[in-house]
Amino acid sequence: MARATPLPSQALFFSEPDIIKMAEVIKRQHGSYAAMIADFFAHEQAIIGDEVRAEAWGRVVTRLQYEGYEQPTIC
Repeated sequence: MARATPLPSQALFFSEPDIIKMAEVIKRQHGSYAAMIADFFAHEQAIIGDEVRAEAWGRVVTRLQYEGYEQPTIC
């Protein structure tokens, strides 16, 4: 499997406005599941070796949890 590489325009990090935009989009698309979906994205990016995107999605999860979006328990 090919490893994902950061795009040159990412400048090796995502800014706070980027994180806010990502959180807003995922809330709009996934509602109460937003934190869970963002957490999935963070783990998926870590698995494929894209540490930059994994860290960004981790920051999105933290922001969503701060805003009250908890990860629902699925049984």
